[in-house]
Amino acid sequence: MSPTSCHEMEQEIARLRAEVAELKAQCATKATLKSPEAVVTSLSPLSKEPISYNHSLTKSEVERFSRQLVLPSFGIEGQERLCRGSVLIIGCGGLGSPAALYLAAAGVGRIGLVDRDVVEVSNLHRQIIHTTASAGMAKVESAAAAVRALNPLVQVDVYGNGITPRNVLDIVGKYDVILDATDNPASRYLINDACVVCGKPLVSAASVGTDGQLTVYNFNSSSKEVQACPCYRCVFPESPAAGNCARCSDAGVLGVVPGVMGTLQALEAVKILAYYLDPVSKFHSTRSGESLEGVDASSDSQNCSQNCSRNCSQNNYQNNSKDKCSSSSTKVTNRAEILGGKLLIFDALAGKFSTVRLRGRSPKCVVCGDNPTIQRGSLPDYDYETFTGQPSNDGPPKPLRVLAQEERLTPMAAWAMLTEDAGELDPKGYDATKVSDSGLDLESESDLNSDPKSKSKSNLQKTDPEFLVIDVRPENQIQIVDLQVKLDQDKRTRGKLSYEYVVAPYLKMQAQSVLLDSVVQKCLGGDFRREAAEADGQVEGGGDARPGDDEKVIDKEVLVLCRRGNHSQLAVRLLKDAIGKQVGRDDGGAFVVRSRKEGSESHVTTRIQIRDIEGGITAWAEQVHKELPIL
Repeated sequence: MSPTSCHEMEQEIARLRAEVAELKAQCATKATLKSPEAVVTSLSPLSKEPISYNHSLTKSEVERFSRQLVLPSFGIEGQERLCRGSVLIIGCGGLGSPAALYLAAAGVGRIGLVDRDVVEVSNLHRQIIHTTASAGMAKVESAAAAVRALNPLVQVDVYGNGITPRNVLDIVGKYDVILDATDNPASRYLINDACVVCGKPLVSAASVGTDGQLTVYNFNSSSKEVQACPCYRCVFPESPAAGNCARCSDAGVLGVVPGVMGTLQALEAVKILAYYLDPVSKFHSTRSGESLEGVDASSDSQNCSQNCSRNCSQNNYQNNSKDKCSSSSTKVTNRAEILGGKLLIFDALAGKFSTVRLRGRSPKCVVCGDNPTIQRGSLPDYDYETFTGQPSNDGPPKPLRVLAQEERLTPMAAWAMLTEDAGELDPKGYDATKVSDSGLDLESESDLNSDPKSKSKSNLQKTDPEFLVIDVRPENQIQIVDLQVKLDQDKRTRGKLSYEYVVAPYLKMQAQSVLLDSVVQKCLGGDFRREAAEADGQVEGGGDARPGDDEKVIDKEVLVLCRRGNHSQLAVRLLKDAIGKQVGRDDGGAFVVRSRKEGSESHVTTRIQIRDIEGGITAWAEQVHKELPIL
């Protein structure tokens, strides 16, 4: 081994030891942090080699980025700008993953990563920065490790507690370009407002299903095309309704689609840093006359060695035109167009990209308008969750509370009823030994003799209860986890289950009266000629709604199931409203239907209870059939 090689190896060992010592020190610092607002871990880039060229790039940087450097339209100047620049990526999910990797690979000098979530296995089909081994790990830590492994020269800042109105201005103000890779309106409005207040360009993308969108907000240059670039609030002054904001966890997403959009986000950030924004002077503002560092925007133009006909730094960006500045300080050929004021739409199934023009900046905008009400002093106190009506996280929707607790059953209680297993009790107190806990127990004296007109219960013929399971999930979710198949398997092995299973997606039932009527008839029973009961509990013709002599009494339980227990509550309310227009109820809240078979004078009284299964198929898979997958 040559002396030169030994010397190089010793230098490498010393460098690595220094890096390890630095990382240990930062881990110790992190352990002592007490602030709940944000946990910041900065990994400094490796020590740079001595510069021996007529530019600031080292030998290793030239070799690493050589394929970009040889581009005439990019070159040394573009790479130097990237290495001096900084990007904040808010969200390390499907959009943030490819964006972080490509920005690190491109040579952006400093990258901030913001996310409060942990890696789940269901993330991995689209969040490619994480691995199977990362499951359960904080996303920011997993992403930082991947970025560091890809490019050890980059500085990584980690914000593991996310952003809030209280800390967002301090975080956003440290970076040149901001990427919004979140999945909820509350975060989008917060990030937008912070970017306007801090004067930062915002690259925003979205991806749901097989579609994606991308634009750049709050971007200013001397180009007339983007002088009136709007912010997010200019385009959406009012928050979209919660029902119009689909999330990946609910609507689904084809994994490649956020990969495409996140990659395009990285591209826009690279173009802004390399072609427009000077990361050295770092002045950018959407409000006239204001600069972040207090630098006179006219000073750069005075440094131009040539008498250029234009101002190289006008409006804090280089002029977006086809003309070149012949100054040696501006070698980048500025041919890049930024998506400021335009929306890029991607249709993955059609394989098409299209661009539409957005409305311009609104003078009435509450954050970037002529008289803004959201400013640096007021933003920390703004309630974004109240404004949007949605939580500021990318998780599943909060559980609804539409029904009273007695209108709901836990999965264990429903399973005990279906299997007639008296040993299984509802953890919330429901006794599975009773057919119903809402006035349907025929052994209760108070049910009958409270009314002097009531008949002797000895003449009543109690039959086995009937069960109707209504699955209101979309068909594609049922194909993934089909509870009916599992129940049929149990029926063959246990021999106790007796039920009818109906598929009626809630959204279709809500929109199609024919489907709703069909489900209502299933609940009421279609094999008998029904004698309608009025809303006051009396049968048509003035008769009593209580069972008569020698009548057969059937207790019917209608169990409504959805994915998480939200749509099932809405479906129960929808069904009860529809059924309540046709039949009355007893003292226990059950619908009462008196009917008789064709050609028979004997009557049958059916008492119908409609309840939802709390927590839906997700809770069912956790409590009853644990072998079922959870979406």
